[in-house]
Amino acid sequence: MTEAMSHRDRISLPGSALLSFKRELEKLEEILADGEELAIQAAAIRGMTNGILALTDERLLFIAAGILTRRFEEIPVEAIEEAKAGSGIHRGELELVAGQEKVRFVAVNPPERAAMIAGYLQARERFSELTESQPIPLFEDDPGELPEPPPATPQPLREAATLEERLVELHEAGILTDEELEAKRKLVAERAEEQAEEGLEP
Repeated sequence: MTEAMSHRDRISLPGSALLSFKRELEKLEEILADGEELAIQAAAIRGMTNGILALTDERLLFIAAGILTRRFEEIPVEAIEEAKAGSGIHRGELELVAGQEKVRFVAVNPPERAAMIAGYLQARERFSELTESQPIPLFEDDPGELPEPPPATPQPLREAATLEERLVELHEAGILTDEELEAKRKLVAERAEEQAEEGLEP
C-alpha cells in the first residue's frame, strides 16, 4: 500500500465494504502514481455498475473489477467544472460536469462521502481561481488620477475570507490535515498580499 493511502486511511472504505471491493482496491493501488495523494474513497454505482470512487489530488477514479463487469473511468480534477451532492431522498448522489458532460454516481456509500467529494472539488476550484488569477490592468497608458474607490471590502480580501472559511470546513471534516490547512492558509494570505501590492487593493 502506498504512503499516500496510509496517510488517508481515516476516510477510506468502511470495513463492511473492504471484502466486497477487494479486487477494486488492489487495482487502485496499482494505478496510483508516485506521489499521488488519495483523499476520499467510497462505494458507488455508475450506470448499472457497482464499484468504488477514489478521489485523489489529481483525479477522480471509478473502478469496477467484478467477475462479469469491469469498468475504469478517470476524470482529471482540473477538468471538473461543477460538483454537487444530493440531499434528502437523493442523499448519496454525486453529479459532476466535466467538459460539458454530466457524470452521475448514485448509492454512494457511506452517503456523506458524496458531499465530502463535492465539497473538496468545490473548494479546490475556488482555491485554484484565487491563486491562479492574474490582475488585469485598467489602463494601458497613464490614466492620470483615479477615482476614489468605494468604501467596501476589497475583492481579494473577500475571496480570501470565503476560501479560508471553506478550508476550515474541510479541515473539520477530516479532508485536510493540520499541516495542509496551515500551508493553504499561508498561500491564500500571500496571494491576497500580492494582489494588494499589484494595485488591486485601494
